[in-house]
Amino acid sequence: MTRELPGLPARMDYCAVPSYYLNVVMPWVDSLEELKLSLQIFRLISRKKGSVQYISRGELIADPAIIECLKTNNHPLEEVLDATISKVLARGIVLTVEVGDNNSRQSVYFLNTPANREAADSGKITTGNATIPRNPATPIEQMPNIFTCYEENIGMLTPLISDELRLAEQNYPVDWIIEAIGEAAMNNKRNWRYISRILERWLTEGKVNGAHRQNNPADDPSKYTTGKYQRFVQR
Repeated sequence: MTRELPGLPARMDYCAVPSYYLNVVMPWVDSLEELKLSLQIFRLISRKKGSVQYISRGELIADPAIIECLKTNNHPLEEVLDATISKVLARGIVLTVEVGDNNSRQSVYFLNTPANREAADSGKITTGNATIPRNPATPIEQMPNIFTCYEENIGMLTPLISDELRLAEQNYPVDWIIEAIGEAAMNNKRNWRYISRILERWLTEGKVNGAHRQNNPADDPSKYTTGKYQRFVQR
C-alpha cells in the first residue's frame, strides 16, 4: 500500500550517503530491508560528532524510522534487525566492534573507512556509555519532526538552533522535546533557552503525567525518590 504524503517541507535536514555506496554497492543489493537499514545507518552516523562516529545496536532498535522499516507481523524486531545487519556487514561498508565491560556489552557500528579501520585495529574505539537506554519508540507517523515543530511553534530555524535540536535529540526523548516546545509556545516564551531549561528541569526533577515538578517543598521526600537521586534509593 502506498502512503500518500503532501510533499517535502520547506526546511528539512539532509544526511550524507557515500557516493561509493550509491554507485558501486546499491546496484547489487537485492534485499529491501538491507537497503532501508543501510540508508538509516548512514543517516544516524552522519549526525554524530567526534573523531570516530558510530551508532550502537541499542540506538538502532530504539529508532522510530528503523522500526517502521523493519517491522513485520511474522518475526520480532530484534530478530529481523540482527538478520538484516548481518547482510549489511557482509557488504564490507560497515564494521562492528563490541564495547563495554563483561556485565554490559553491545555492538557498535561505524563506516568502514581507512581511519576507522585503523582505530578499530588499535583498540581506540571505546565508549563510556556502551549501554544506551532504549526509550519506548513512538511509531514514526505519530511522531512530529522536532525541526518542523520548532519552526511552526517558535520561529525560524538557524544553523545554531538546528545544532541545539540535534544535540537535544541525543540527550532527551523526542516526545519530551515536542512537549517542551509546546509548553514554551503556550507560555509565549518563544526561544530555545526557555525550552532547554524545561528539558533540564524534567531531567533533574522528574516528569510526571506530562508536567515537570516545580516548587517542591524542601522536605518533600519525592525529590529523593525521583529525578537525579532516584538511583540511590531502594524501594
